[in-house]
Amino acid sequence: MRLLPIFLVKTFSVLFLCSSPAAAQQTELDSLKEKILKMDVAINALHHNMVNAHKQFRTGTALIISGTVLSVVGFLMTKDTPENAAKSPGAFVYIGGGMTLAGGIIQLDSHKWFGRGGRMKKKRE
Repeated sequence: MRLLPIFLVKTFSVLFLCSSPAAAQQTELDSLKEKILKMDVAINALHHNMVNAHKQFRTGTALIISGTVLSVVGFLMTKDTPENAAKSPGAFVYIGGGMTLAGGIIQLDSHKWFGRGGRMKKKRE
């Protein structure tokens, strides 16, 4: 009777020692998988912010360029003949100036996407 409990104790201790490193490795693998998934979410959020910033910056640049061209065309239309020289700049100049201003504001506003990435990082930690 005494041999049976000793045998069982040895068997269970051997099984526990053999399974313990495997369980620790599995726990470590699960921890690493969780970290990888968190990093993947963070990278996707940063990519989303970069795409939005680039899209908004391009829109602002297009407005600035087209507004400047429209303003130059407006000035050239008013300055080409002597009778037009006395006139005030036409609607093209004002519309072009407004477009240039709006484009500059949109370009500056596009930088908010970079700040959002930093605020997201602070919230995660």
